[in-house]
Amino acid sequence: MKKYIISCYFLIICYANVFSQSPKHILSLADSSVHVFFGANLKTTMLLTNRRPAPSTGTAYLLLPKDATGVEGTFDLNARASTIYLAADGPQLGSFKLGTKMVFYVIRDLADPAYGLLPALMYVDMKNNQWRFAVGQQVDVFAERIPNMIDGYFALASSGCVGNSSRGQLRATRYIETGKNSKLSITLAASQPVSTYFSKDLRNNSENNGVPNLEWAVKYETGKDVNAWVPYNAVELAVSGITGSYRVFKNDTLGGVIVNARINKPHVNGICGEYAFRLGKRFGIQGEVYAGQALGNYLGAIL
Repeated sequence: MKKYIISCYFLIICYANVFSQSPKHILSLADSSVHVFFGANLKTTMLLTNRRPAPSTGTAYLLLPKDATGVEGTFDLNARASTIYLAADGPQLGSFKLGTKMVFYVIRDLADPAYGLLPALMYVDMKNNQWRFAVGQQVDVFAERIPNMIDGYFALASSGCVGNSSRGQLRATRYIETGKNSKLSITLAASQPVSTYFSKDLRNNSENNGVPNLEWAVKYETGKDVNAWVPYNAVELAVSGITGSYRVFKNDTLGGVIVNARINKPHVNGICGEYAFRLGKRFGIQGEVYAGQALGNYLGAIL
């Protein structure tokens, strides 16, 4: 199987140095205790494939089965990986600083009636050198590392790479300094088990089980460099886990009439080990290994 991917990037409004880890503010309010960050990028991806067609609304790594017509080459040019970013840092509340962050991704094609912006992240937090408390739509605590893809939003999310989703979450993190340039962080979160949706007859309806999932993570990192192109510390090691449940309604019908209603309550659990190493400023490697069950809601095991 051969696949050719050509991509080019155009930065139209920059909130940070292109390769820097630290964004720069564009506006200060009142006594300069509040800083506002705003930015957007237009990321154009050109996809040229042969041997297998690629879905026009899909991602670069997903190639469909063999085309029955025998005309298998496809070409697609889109900007679905573009983003809009808005954040505020401050004001102070005692030793804590308040903040908020919103990240939106472009979805669908411009001419598609479903075209719009997807709120991938939207949360408020309160933090100091030792603690961080946050509530809102955030990335998973469990297996938080996301592969660096041309199409960064999808990030192998449906290919078995677990923990690449975002959901409603209440979390607390404790930071412990372990050296001049190293720290240990411990995170605990109560998170939304699954997005709830409704159907008229409850057929194949999945929803939460009335209690949140519990996610946790312990992470060690050292060797931070804000000028590095690769957004990793020199060494990052983490272990994380999840436990929880949800419920699924299954209904057997006969002639359009429900004859048997069943409720399954899958138990969710998982554990993950993660690593990242940065060699110099321009090269790095990251990865993860995990095991568990019922992790489809966390985009694991090909959903």
